[in-house]
Amino acid sequence: MNMNYSVDTVPCKKVIITITRANLWRNFATSWIDVVWDDISNKHLIDHVVKVLVPKYDGDKLNCGSLRGLFKDGLTSQLIGDAMDHIDNDEEKLLEIVVVDGEDKYIVRHKDINY
Repeated sequence: MNMNYSVDTVPCKKVIITITRANLWRNFATSWIDVVWDDISNKHLIDHVVKVLVPKYDGDKLNCGSLRGLFKDGLTSQLIGDAMDHIDNDEEKLLEIVVVDGEDKYIVRHKDINY
């Protein structure tokens, strides 16, 4: 059999950021003010994020797909704020964000994080 590829295995640093659902919302709300000030066309973002993060009633569970969508959409820096210092640098790393909501934990994997 003719192999037409090679495989290299290298060690990788994994960075896991753990944050509560409420703090994701607080971070976004704080940054949204600046985002809208810089470009009013971004005013729709608040409604989009509210639908995902703000519970409609007590005990409302997060939709993990919608949560991951926020990070896929590139809202990472607005959602995790200062924690960006740990991921947006020149180091190669594997990223994971764990969102805690009461007893529940939701994982946003590396492939779903754009910034």
